[in-house]
Amino acid sequence: PRPCLSQALLQMILQDENFVSKEEFQAVEKQLVEEKAAHAKTKVLLAKEEEKLQFALGEVEVLSKQLEKEKLAFEKALSSVKSKVLQESSKKDQLITKCNGRREARAPPHAHMHGLFPNSPVPGCRAGFHPNFCTRPRIQASPTLHRCL
Repeated sequence: PRPCLSQALLQMILQDENFVSKEEFQAVEKQLVEEKAAHAKTKVLLAKEEEKLQFALGEVEVLSKQLEKEKLAFEKALSSVKSKVLQESSKKDQLITKCNGRREARAPPHAHMHGLFPNSPVPGCRAGFHPNFCTRPRIQASPTLHRCL
């Protein structure tokens, strides 16, 4: 039995649908080559940017460590300065107390009763006032502090 002509024609049409023309194939092949070249360029750019990123991250790490070291050194220096300030303040208070004690010891006895000047009223606290508000001579820290020692 011979296949009929319409069946053969139908089979030829179906085979033609499964094939691509040479022009179409070459156009698609050219497009694929261009896309592969663009992809290769993109990979090279990506590698360069990754290298830059890694370098920048390394710099950030180095600078962070340096900043931490400087922060610790600053805190140590600040603590040292604060300690010295407290020591000097304590020394100043001790010298003022010592100097006030020597002045009182050198003052004549009538100075306590009549003040340093005989015509001036006796300094003393007024009733109801805190002793810090009393009128009495005080010595402030000054370059001349060593004279009273």
